[in-house]
Parts: sequence; structure tokens; C-alpha cells
Amino acid sequence: MAADTGMGKTTLLTLLVSEADKAEPLVFWFDNRFGAKVFMKAMGGVHTTLSPHSNMRWNPLKLPDTPENRAYLVDWQVQMRECYASTPTSAEDITRFKAAVEENYGLPLADRRLRNVVWTYGQGELADIMAIWHGAKGVTGANAGVFDNAEDSIDFSQARHYCFEMMELLKGGEARPELPVVMSYPLHRIEQAMNGRPFILVLEEGQNLVKNEFWRKKIDNFIMQIRRKNGLIIFVTPDAKYFRSETDSIDKQTVTKIYLASDQVKDEDHENLTVAEREWLRKLNPKEHKFLIRRGRESVRACFDLSSDNPDEDLSDFIPVLSSNDVGVALMDQIIERLGTDDPAVWVPVFMQEAKAKNTHNLKAVR
Repeated sequence: MAADTGMGKTTLLTLLVSEADKAEPLVFWFDNRFGAKVFMKAMGGVHTTLSPHSNMRWNPLKLPDTPENRAYLVDWQVQMRECYASTPTSAEDITRFKAAVEENYGLPLADRRLRNVVWTYGQGELADIMAIWHGAKGVTGANAGVFDNAEDSIDFSQARHYCFEMMELLKGGEARPELPVVMSYPLHRIEQAMNGRPFILVLEEGQNLVKNEFWRKKIDNFIMQIRRKNGLIIFVTPDAKYFRSETDSIDKQTVTKIYLASDQVKDEDHENLTVAEREWLRKLNPKEHKFLIRRGRESVRACFDLSSDNPDEDLSDFIPVLSSNDVGVALMDQIIERLGTDDPAVWVPVFMQEAKAKNTHNLKAVR
């Protein structure tokens, strides 16, 4: 999906995901600025804010001892090594990372923790670079709370919907260096959860992932195997050029593309569209809620408008649930605290009523 900010992409996306819920899929949503938070909580989901400097209560070293997990743990250490460093990972570094993994699985489960294996890094440059990620020897690195924890809290058996907020990993619309490192673990666990059950993976701000070589390859792999594993991936970017500029698998392997209104449509980034389709997108008025669906060589011009002059057909009261803003998220948090429950059956009706009364989304101005 290619859509600028404020064009209604979150409302459209959440409605499409809710329609797909009849298949009871697992839904993993990497969000930005809490746009889908209210919706995912309303679906009974678990919300996690990703941060390089908070205690995430994650510990990848608790993973079961399998060849797949061992390979991931080496890659994971490489990502931490290269997060801030100006020098590439050496063959000796890889040897030390493999030694750390071997050491880890020789320890009792209770002792499997990053701080307990970092001695394998030696006393030189590698040890200095990795120190920011752990709390060995009583010195807590700035990012130690991400992975160097006693227990591992990731559990995909709690619900069907999981939302990961990326705002603290983005700055000025660009990815912070920690983004691919922090995202690596939940995405590894998501990949392991692909067991034939229907699933949906939503990647907002996808352009920030494909700019990173590791994640370019990872996304290529996801796209190639996604249908075989009974799932779908939704790659969201404000600029359609990222469908093809960093990797061509997104352009070639995705069956359906959705384009929302944009006056910045460039011919070279929309070669799969006809001249008439490009011109139509440029001239669209966002208030008309129209968009283009392109599937192979066929396309459909569609309209998605929840408002109506007929009260019986007006669904705009659902917009605060489908698309969050700061005011709506704060209201949801207040209501859940006030009611003493996060059961959607209890708080969602109250939220919809109060969001309408407070006009959290300025809907009265556009009706």
C-alpha cells in the first residue's frame, strides 16, 4: 500500500484486517505513532512499544536449542555489533559469536542471559562495542534492557492480535540505527509462528526496513514464502518507489497493490500503472476517500467512505476505533483505567460514545 500521511490508510487497513478476521488469523502489526493501537486493543490484542532504552523483558538466549535458533543468535549478535560500529564484522567476531551461543546452551536455562556469555568477546574492540547491550560486571549498558533480561516475555499464545509500536525507533521519518536490531527478535518469533495457521503481517514505514541490507533479505524471504505458509504481508510506505527501488521482490511478488490519493505520483515510480491511472491519482481529492486497487494487469477504482447523510448508514462513529490519534489513545487509556478492565466488550462501547461526544477526530467538522 502506498499512502501519504493523513490519506486514510489506517482506517482502510484496519477495516480490511477486521474483515479478514472471519478466518481467525494471527495478526502482527508493526505500527507508527499508535495509529492502530485502539483498533488492536479493541480486537483483544497485546500492545508493545519498541524502544532501545526501555526494559523490553526480552531474552533471545532463552530460545530452545535448535539449528535455526543458533543461526539466528549469531545474526542477532552481528546486528548488535554493527548497529553503531563504523567497522564491519570480522571472521574472528563471528567465531566469538558462535562461541557465545555454544557457551549459552551449555548453561542451565535459568542462567542463559547475555551478560553471562559476553566473556567470549574477549577484552578488545568487540567487547567494547557490545558493552552497550548488556549489564555484565555491574555496568549497565544504555541498551541492556532490550535483550539482557532474566526472563523472556514474548508469548504469542496470549491473543491473536499483536501490535508493536515503532515510534521510538524512528526519527524525522528515518529509521534509528537500533530499529533493525530491536525488530529482529519479534520478527524471528513471528517467523517461527508461521505454522500453517492463517496470519497477517503488517509492516508500516516499510521503506525504513528495505533500506537495511539485512532486512531487505529478510523481507524478500518473507514475501517468497508467505503464501506457502498461509499468510499475507502488507507492506506500507508513503512512497511507491520503495516497491522497487531497494528490492524488486516487493514489486514482482506482491499480487495486489493499493494506491491512495497523492499529488506526488511520479511516472518512473508507477510504471505498472497506466497514464490515466497516474493522472487520476494525482487529481484525487482526499476528502472523497477514493483509491486505486491494482492486481496484475487489472485495476479497480474504489471508494471507502464511512460517512452518510442517512443516519442508518452512517458508520463514522467507528473511525476513532479504526484509526487512532493522540487524543483517542489517551481517552482509551483513561476509560480502561476508569472501568478497571481492558475487556473490549466493556470499554469499546464507552469509548465510542465518549469519542463522539468529545469529537476526538474532528468528525463533526466534516459531516
